[in-house]
Amino acid sequence: MTRTYPKGTRINSDNYNPLSAWALGCQMVALNMQSHDVANVLNDGRFRMNGGCGYVRKPDWLLNQHANNFSGDAMNVKIRILGGCCLPKPKGRKTGEVIDPFVTVTLHDVKFSGDGNNDNNLASLGQKIAVETTHETSCVNDNGFCPAWNETKGKEFTVLNPDIAIFHFNVKDADMVSSADIADAAVPVAALKKGFRNIQLHDKKSNRRRGPFDFATLLIEIVF
Repeated sequence: MTRTYPKGTRINSDNYNPLSAWALGCQMVALNMQSHDVANVLNDGRFRMNGGCGYVRKPDWLLNQHANNFSGDAMNVKIRILGGCCLPKPKGRKTGEVIDPFVTVTLHDVKFSGDGNNDNNLASLGQKIAVETTHETSCVNDNGFCPAWNETKGKEFTVLNPDIAIFHFNVKDADMVSSADIADAAVPVAALKKGFRNIQLHDKKSNRRRGPFDFATLLIEIVF
C-alpha cells in the first residue's frame, strides 16, 4: 500500500495536484481537507464516479503488472457551454447585487514522460507531469437565473490520459476588481457521456447540493 500526503512545510494547508499520484497507482492520496481548493474539488469529482462510496477501481493498466500500455489512445473532447440555471450568489449569499457569471473549463491531465525510447512501456516511464488546458466563456451581465452563453464553436481539448484526466467546471462572478467563485463541478473524462448534458454544481466545499445550490446546473454539449 502506498500513501501520499502534503508536505509538512505547506503551512498554509494548501495541496498538491492528486492526479500525478493517481497516475502512479497510489492507493491512498491524502489531502488537506480543510482547504477548499481545486485539489479537493478534483478529489470529490473522482470519487463521485461510484456514488461516493469511497473507492474507485484503478484502470486495468495499473492493476495488471504485465501490462505494457499505460493508457488507451489520446482522444479529443469538444465542450460547448450553452447556459446555466439558478446560479447562486458567491458563497450562497441571499442578498447582494445580481451576478455577472462566466465559466472556466479546465482539463486536468497527466503527461507521462519516459526515457524517449518507448513512452508506452511502464518500465520506461519517468515523471508523471500534471498538465492543464483552460477555456473561458464570455460574461453574461446581470443574469444568474438563466444565463445563456450559446457558444457556437466551444473548445476542443486533447485528452492524453482518459483514465486519469478530469474536467473542472468553475462558475465565477465577474467584478471590476476581481472575480468571485460561485460554484464548481469536477467530472472525470471516464464518466463523460456524449450529447447535451446537465452538470450539477456544488458549493466551494464541493459537497453541498441544497439551499441556494439545490438547482444550480450548467447545460453543455459534449462531443467526442
